[in-house]
Amino acid sequence: MSFEKERLNLVVDSEIKKLIDIGVETTDANSRSEFVSKAVKMYTSWLDGGNYAELLAPALSEVIDKKTAYGASRISSVMFKLAVEISMLMHIVAYTNEIDEDELNWLRGICVKDVKDTKGKIKFEDIAVRYE
Repeated sequence: MSFEKERLNLVVDSEIKKLIDIGVETTDANSRSEFVSKAVKMYTSWLDGGNYAELLAPALSEVIDKKTAYGASRISSVMFKLAVEISMLMHIVAYTNEIDEDELNWLRGICVKDVKDTKGKIKFEDIAVRYE
């Protein structure tokens, strides 16, 4: 791809100029020239039989990046809320059962081992059987 630019004077009617201006506002183009260049590339790709890979790959990558970032943000937000609720539950359980620090450390060791051994797939029924 050549980065050499040449000045080209175009004459278009006012409707086309409005469409170009709208295109600049609604896309990632920084100028009319950039928008027209992208439009010409897309149109010539279509004329050549629909070879859009060169044009669509960056656009698709950008959309995927934005969706991934949004998803990660949502997951982080939900995990924070869940951690707050679990913290509240832990405080209530510790307070009502008068658990001291030694018992808590012992229990944490067992829980860490359970999570590692099961790779996080612990079922309540399996734990309940252990304490019957």
